[in-house]
Amino acid sequence: MNKLKKISFFAIISVFILLLFFSSCQNKIENIPTEIIQEDGGTVLLAENSVIDFYFYYPQNWKIDKSEAMISIYIEDAELLKSDIELSKDENAQYIGKPNLLANFYNIESGTYQTAEEFWTAFALPQYESLYQDLEIVSAEDLTVDKIPAKKYTYTCSLTGMKFKNSQVIFIKNNKVYVLLYTATENQHSKYINVLDKAAETFKFK
Repeated sequence: MNKLKKISFFAIISVFILLLFFSSCQNKIENIPTEIIQEDGGTVLLAENSVIDFYFYYPQNWKIDKSEAMISIYIEDAELLKSDIELSKDENAQYIGKPNLLANFYNIESGTYQTAEEFWTAFALPQYESLYQDLEIVSAEDLTVDKIPAKKYTYTCSLTGMKFKNSQVIFIKNNKVYVLLYTATENQHSKYINVLDKAAETFKFK
């Protein structure tokens, strides 16, 4: 029986996230509900921490992982992914992947990027093309996040032989690029894309 090398999907992604510089200021919010009952009867929970300058809501069946650098949420719907990394002559690496959403921001110099589309074209897309294999853009949509113009990009890609379908929402405010990145396998993408839609819909600056 082959050994399974079970590595958290978050560990794969975090290796490739650029080091972020965050303000030491505390961003506190008051009189904000920690949970909201929706019209369909579902419950969404508050995602925030005192360091970052924003918050949003996510489905209650998802789990949250907070740090000073970012907020990530994931659901326990694991899928075994096969990699083309060879562990030995007779076996390849395998990973446990879970649909997840990562929310963070990048500090940028004033005037570096004027729009989300410019950031995507000049910075994000070239980074992804160097990281992933077989990257293909599926769609690019215009939307607004807390009254700020934003772009939503969906693309398929491969990493060490594993297939993913990612969607991310990008917007810019006060020399910061904000990114909501939803990652899933191609099979799971449509099943949980509502977590990104809900995050973008409820995203607010403090």
